[in-house]
Amino acid sequence: MKSFREFYESVDQTPIQTLVTQLKAQYPGLELYVSQTVRDVHVHEIKVPKEQRSGGIGTKVMQAIQQYAQAVGLPVTLSPQPEPKQKARLLKFYKNLGFYNNQGRRKDYSLGGFASGPTWVWRPKKT
Repeated sequence: MKSFREFYESVDQTPIQTLVTQLKAQYPGLELYVSQTVRDVHVHEIKVPKEQRSGGIGTKVMQAIQQYAQAVGLPVTLSPQPEPKQKARLLKFYKNLGFYNNQGRRKDYSLGGFASGPTWVWRPKKT
């Protein structure tokens, strides 16, 4: 059975995968796995190499994904998996990009079905 990464890299290029390929070429060393369904654009993994962090690469990558999601009218979902002692920094990063924890009265049960841990959501602006 193929791993998720093997499967992800073996399927035909979709528009979101084309964007991922462009971003990986623009930022060498970037680990980025994103998928799209009829419900959402899900960021499975984004990892900027340690020596390239704090330079705005993560923000630029996430903004590109948000622009794509805005264009197709879908929310972006993710389940933050911080490295040890980085949880507060990671959550602040996503909050600054407009993400919120999908819980409580605002919880949308249609999002985050396969995620382990909390699902964070960014919704496109209504036009």
